Amino acid sequence: MSFFERHNKEDQNKSLDANDWFNKGIKFIVNKEYEKAVEAWDKAIELNPNNVAFYIERGATYMIMEQFEKAIENFNKVISLEPNEGKAYTARGATYAQLGNIEKAVSDLKKGSSLGDKSADEYLKGIENDRKKHRTYSFDMNKNLWKDQKYFYDFLNAVSLLSKATSKEDVDPKEILDTTNMLDDIMQDYENRYGSIDDPIFFWYFATANATFLQFGKQFDELGSARIGYIVNGYKEGLNKHLLYPSYSALMMEAVFENMEQFANDHDKKWIITNRDKFIPISG
Repeated sequence: MSFFERHNKEDQNKSLDANDWFNKGIKFIVNKEYEKAVEAWDKAIELNPNNVAFYIERGATYMIMEQFEKAIENFNKVISLEPNEGKAYTARGATYAQLGNIEKAVSDLKKGSSLGDKSADEYLKGIENDRKKHRTYSFDMNKNLWKDQKYFYDFLNAVSLLSKATSKEDVDPKEILDTTNMLDDIMQDYENRYGSIDDPIFFWYFATANATFLQFGKQFDELGSARIGYIVNGYKEGLNKHLLYPSYSALMMEAVFENMEQFANDHDKKWIITNRDKFIPISG
């Protein structure tokens, strides 16, 4: 019996109306009508505030909507009602990972795994793979550099999509291209409103996403030398921002120059030789 079936069956006699709202919410999710789905979960919870399945689903919907703090509130409620529900810890851990709080994410995911939720193990593997790729920083350390938090969370969402696209056994270049376009849209819209993005990590991902696309989908590329310019200039901009807001670890810095050299023309190679030593990585 599934998680939702188990909890819905327990309350079947006293909450038929609540379950009707729950099922309506599922239909709204299928149609990607997320705000309506939340309204349905609200009704279900109002009628039956002790059914943890409702909070899990509402929290997951808030995650889709990138309202991560509200998602965490729902998963906290599940844990308060049923402390041994592994799925709640896994969901909360996944949300903390989206926020860049890796320490809390790992703690919750390990708890979820210990309570028998196998999906927690997959999330933990993903975090470990990211660490092996030297993404050990916290996104939150640069959160305040963004003048509008909406763009910060849009950026986190793009990073998550890029990670998912590149972790598949059969990588789809068009998924990576979608991510590069998302990052480009974020940058252009933000710059039109507030000026240049200050977060060095953004430019690391912007350049890396474009470089990754060329690695897997060069045959689909329509920009040619312009994309190479995105890559080299993106890394340059990130390095210059790093001087103001130190963010790159030694291994990230090494990856920056390795990728730049792969695409650099003679002028860019001279720039690397001249400037490389002035960029000092953060410790750790």
